[in-house]
Amino acid sequence: MSLGMTALCYLSAWEKGEPIQGGVAFADELAKCRLDYSVASLVRIDTLLDLIREKYRPSDEDLHEKQEIQSFLFLLAFYTGEVIGRSLVSPPHWLTHDEVIASNESLGKMLGVSFASFLTLRFPGAQNLQLDYFMPLYALSVRMCEGPDEKSIYFSANSNIPAKYHMGQPQFEAPLPPLPPQSLPVDLQAGLGLLSAAELSALRMTVPNWAHGDELMKLFSVSDALFNGGYVVWGALVQANNLLFQPRKNAGAPGEILYDPNGRVPQADLQSIAQTCFQLKGKQQLPSGLQKIADYLAHELTRVFALDVPLQPYPLKISTTYFDQNLLPGCRITRGVMPLLINAKYPGVVRPLPHIFWPKEYMREWLGNETESPKVQNSKPVQKEKPLQSSKSEGLLVRFSRWLAHLFGR
Repeated sequence: MSLGMTALCYLSAWEKGEPIQGGVAFADELAKCRLDYSVASLVRIDTLLDLIREKYRPSDEDLHEKQEIQSFLFLLAFYTGEVIGRSLVSPPHWLTHDEVIASNESLGKMLGVSFASFLTLRFPGAQNLQLDYFMPLYALSVRMCEGPDEKSIYFSANSNIPAKYHMGQPQFEAPLPPLPPQSLPVDLQAGLGLLSAAELSALRMTVPNWAHGDELMKLFSVSDALFNGGYVVWGALVQANNLLFQPRKNAGAPGEILYDPNGRVPQADLQSIAQTCFQLKGKQQLPSGLQKIADYLAHELTRVFALDVPLQPYPLKISTTYFDQNLLPGCRITRGVMPLLINAKYPGVVRPLPHIFWPKEYMREWLGNETESPKVQNSKPVQKEKPLQSSKSEGLLVRFSRWLAHLFGR
């Protein structure tokens, strides 16, 4: 599980009142802190840490040895990142110590290996930030263990929060709204404007004869309308007909795909969870939500639209879709993840993005040594996800990495 997915799960679990593995220290005091995603709530966190320091006297050793205290500080760190992200309307990007070294070797070595350097926060989609790399665990742990004269999470975070949300401003105490869905860098409307009438017609999915009367007509009936106000997220393949992996023109078949309607879960996490869902197929005596997935995958003719996936606190969905092979690069499936077109007007209805819109980087990964250029050139840069680095340092960071990998049963 990536740190980004871990952050989303921590926050979702806390909001829903669900347990976090290992427990969270100071839960009673935390519940009174009113974490409402306002900038003012960061001041309340400072006050909370002062209370905990005076009442419980936590030490530096506790940060290294007590998992429930680590969970408490991780939760507050992830929460702080989300507040900053909402103020910037830009999702937080979490880095491990090794990932910091990979992106900025001199900074990573200067930070050293410590509890405070385990999580580093960046906002690659935001502009004009005072702090490019921010370590919320440092401010939180120092404030809790040493006192208010040393650090403040509010003042540390404030460096990257727009002035209109600062203390004394009208929006300081207002809860910030959730981030809007995060689309992949595909400008659908601009792309549609570049296509000829014939090319626009070619985007229409071919409805197979068997589909009339099938529940999948829910997709076919609005497949064109998805482009109007739709956006693109990663989808991970759960199950598909073997014929889809062979190049075929004028053919297609249904399949099951996992996705995040908010577009925030990294593709590697989606793919891992999709594989776990497939492994449930045909199993019995599972919890009710998982049993529903196991049964429908085993039946293979059952259609689902935005089926909940209760494998982790953060909400993900599975939908049945149709793979029109004329609209896939190379007329076949070659990877477990792909760009997916969704639209909030039609919850649960999803279709693979026609390859004519795919950025070159996606086409290259999909086709490998084959060559096929997209018709639509996207103006937005594509940020490729780097694979997670395994820790090279023994000791503290290794233990934390292994612990995070087992959170929420993942």
